Amino acid sequence: IFVPIFLGFSVLPLSAGWSFGFSSSLFFLLAIISLVVIGIVIAGWASNSKYSMLGTMRSVAQIISYEVPLSLSVLCVCVFAQSLDLQQISFQQGIFSKEMVPLFGIKGLPDVATVGGFLTWNIFRMPALFIVWIVFFVASLAESNRAPFDLPEAESELVAGYQTEYSGFRWAIIMLAEYAMMLLVSFI
Repeated sequence: IFVPIFLGFSVLPLSAGWSFGFSSSLFFLLAIISLVVIGIVIAGWASNSKYSMLGTMRSVAQIISYEVPLSLSVLCVCVFAQSLDLQQISFQQGIFSKEMVPLFGIKGLPDVATVGGFLTWNIFRMPALFIVWIVFFVASLAESNRAPFDLPEAESELVAGYQTEYSGFRWAIIMLAEYAMMLLVSFI
């Protein structure tokens, strides 16, 4: 559970000149995050309890079902940005230059070479992406098991779902991976 999430951090653009990303880094990020499901199944199965296995199936079903809308909402931004490289998408949102005018078909820009600030974000360039952002937000809440989608833990009836038999360092690693997933989704 811990390793795939932290591998996802490897393709995030860190600065203008320093990034380990590649031309299809977004596909790598989505693929590596989906490997968390295998870790959850192994964690529930290794606890050797039928109740933990039921919690595992509940958690896996939720994560798989919300990965589809999460991926589609991210790919909507890729279609708009015409790139799968996270560094390229980050640059594209940072500065709107005159070279990008034919790409977006905007006429009547001022004579200034670049326009920056929050008006260059994709949500302001294409207002239909606001609906996509809502879908992304809801799906990311479900992916990271935050309320109201914290049902896989279901502490009232399942005593923590697939984590029932874990305590100490193993539980800490599972929780660290969960909070790292929240941070990774926030970066995206």
